[in-house]
Amino acid sequence: IAKAARELGAEMFVLDDGWFGKRNNDKCSLGDWYINKKKLPSGIDGIAKKVNDLGLMFGLWVEPEMVSPDSDLYRAHPDWAIQTDVYEPTQGRNQLVLDLTNPHVREYLTQFRDNVLAHYDCMTVGEAPMITPEKALPYIEEIQKYGVKITGSIDELLGSVDCVFLETNDGNLHLEQAVQVFKSGKKIYIDKPLGATLGQAIAIYEMAERYGVTFFSSSATRFSEQNARIRAGEFGKVVGADCYSPHYPEPSHPDFGYYGLHGVEELFTVMGTGCRSVQRVHNDAGDVVVGRWDGNRTGTFRCFNPPKGPYAYGGSAFLQDRVIPTGGYTGYECLLKAILDFFDTGVCPIAKEETLEMFTFMKASNMSLEKGGREVSMQKAWKAGVKDARKLLKKYRF
Repeated sequence: IAKAARELGAEMFVLDDGWFGKRNNDKCSLGDWYINKKKLPSGIDGIAKKVNDLGLMFGLWVEPEMVSPDSDLYRAHPDWAIQTDVYEPTQGRNQLVLDLTNPHVREYLTQFRDNVLAHYDCMTVGEAPMITPEKALPYIEEIQKYGVKITGSIDELLGSVDCVFLETNDGNLHLEQAVQVFKSGKKIYIDKPLGATLGQAIAIYEMAERYGVTFFSSSATRFSEQNARIRAGEFGKVVGADCYSPHYPEPSHPDFGYYGLHGVEELFTVMGTGCRSVQRVHNDAGDVVVGRWDGNRTGTFRCFNPPKGPYAYGGSAFLQDRVIPTGGYTGYECLLKAILDFFDTGVCPIAKEETLEMFTFMKASNMSLEKGGREVSMQKAWKAGVKDARKLLKKYRF
């Protein structure tokens, strides 16, 4: 193959999947980064030399951030894979993702790089190339110019800060990570989503109360100037609202919990609490969720699935005498000001009850979808969330 590639004008020959461990198919051995001597009796250097002698560069495929459940590595260290107590791990192509925040994982991959790759005249290629310390160093140095300290874990970080921004994108990890911060007693802002599910959100609030810690979590849509004015009552009483935002489904998060949350947050910002039931209409282009509030008020959330719908945030608030636009998304500056005020005063700008009602609304919308669009009470959705939270909290008994 290499000879034919040279004749065609190729400059590099890449040895793809299958050179390591017992990798005879795509169901095993990712993570077992040792050379399969049955396939390569002369090792990587043998085949690399033959390819180089043909005048070609030699490349080697690796995927160091992944692990197969059927591998020596996973059997020895199942806790090294990113997973949660809430769900069975979701596999893509029979593999899981390693937790690169774990110093033991980083040490293992560094040893693989130094002990296997560094000895050969080859270029490593893969779907997510390993970032070496040499490549990361310029970014680290740039960040450090602003006085930012780089740490290897949350526990190490806590000794150097007064407050914490928890910016992990995956809401499934927030409970475990937030509890580490709660134990320190430090104030914390948890970026959206607070949790991937209602049960996780309830559990996070309960753990914060156990440790006597205040926190909040929010989308930036809540703090846009127009939405803040509507919430303050400057325009009059809101009798209904229609809000919309993009929705990017993420398999690890139930429906709106990952991105549709932005529009749901805007809806609750202008409507407040008091939703009693939810009904959902679905098609491939998006969804419409109708909530019935106290006082004969109705609020709707419409989400678009780009590119089948517009990438847009906003809505309309219905007053007793007119209709006004809601604020939509106007950037992060307004949210950052709210976070800094919270860190300074310790006063949370959002009531726990409202955040949890938002998550109940999303849970009820999922239940409505499962029931073919039938109306679902918020009370029923809340009970299901509490049941999930109780399971999660078993590991945190005092």
